[in-house]
Amino acid sequence: MQSVHARDLRTDSEKLLWVEKFIRGEHPRYVFGCSNWGKSVAEVLKVAAFVDDFTTSTSFAEVPIIRSHALPTDAMVLSVVIGEKPLTVRDQLEQIGVSHLDYFSFLKFCQLPVEQIRYLSGAAEEAKNYPDFYSQLIDRLFDEVSRETCRRVMKFRVELDLEEMVVFIDRQKEQYFEPFVKLNASSVFLDVGAFDGYTSEQFFSRVGKSATAHVFEPSAVSSAMAGSRLEGLGNVHLHLFALGAENSTVRFRTAGSASSLAEDGDELVEIRTLDSFHLSEIDLIKVDIEGAELDFLTGAEQTLRKLQPQIAIAAYHSVDHIRRITNQVLEFMPNARVYMRHYTEGFAETDLFFIPERYW
Repeated sequence: MQSVHARDLRTDSEKLLWVEKFIRGEHPRYVFGCSNWGKSVAEVLKVAAFVDDFTTSTSFAEVPIIRSHALPTDAMVLSVVIGEKPLTVRDQLEQIGVSHLDYFSFLKFCQLPVEQIRYLSGAAEEAKNYPDFYSQLIDRLFDEVSRETCRRVMKFRVELDLEEMVVFIDRQKEQYFEPFVKLNASSVFLDVGAFDGYTSEQFFSRVGKSATAHVFEPSAVSSAMAGSRLEGLGNVHLHLFALGAENSTVRFRTAGSASSLAEDGDELVEIRTLDSFHLSEIDLIKVDIEGAELDFLTGAEQTLRKLQPQIAIAAYHSVDHIRRITNQVLEFMPNARVYMRHYTEGFAETDLFFIPERYW
């Protein structure tokens, strides 16, 4: 079979034809990436193997795992890499010379009971129901990079077309600390959803040991990791809490950097509001708490109104978060400049920035 590379599949009709052939099983089916999305495909279609170049496992979901160099020339490969580097995987498969398609396009056309991408669920309805908001947001965003980012991210979410993301690269090492974010040697940083302390480490590497970081991480294991990582780097205050809308106790599911509040969680953790800490100075708040960002903002209202800090906040855990987060923050900080940046090749790591006048 002659290879049909992803960049040749530019039209919906070409992608639909690929999906139909994959479902019929005209050629051996392979899934690139070991994930719940790939597992769901293997549950409804016979898959010859999963492809993973890094795992030490030999099977996944009772299906063999092979390296990409072992793919046969007649393979049809569905890439379920959707978060950080789907375009890198696409390029890799093109170089190998096998027929392939991304999971976003597959979902658009397959009509099979496979795992959906919950972060993108309802995107078309969101865009349709709030056209005035997104038009006004484009006008409100402070620079052209933000406007282009917003246009592409919104179109990608609605159309599930990976071509919209070709201007982005995986640059998570630069995340949050953009040139328009103003910091100095005495800055106070809040790391909300700190995990292992990596972002706070990056903060200190930029401003030095005289600065201060309040590190909020509800997982005891992750908080201990953060403490070890940040020892000796600066003025570090570890807080073994989640930040939310009210003071309470909830269950927490430990899942590395994707840990989140969940009813079936394996840890019992305390939630406090940011307002309950009565902090007197904050220069930058970074917030990435797996979908609980709006709850954080509710519990931080008085602090944000009073201190007017810079905010860098995740806006990709739900399709309505760009709208709802923007509206909520601007209620507290109406004169802030608004920026948007995207830090991966896929759906993940879209951030909104709010920069109040005192940092211009």
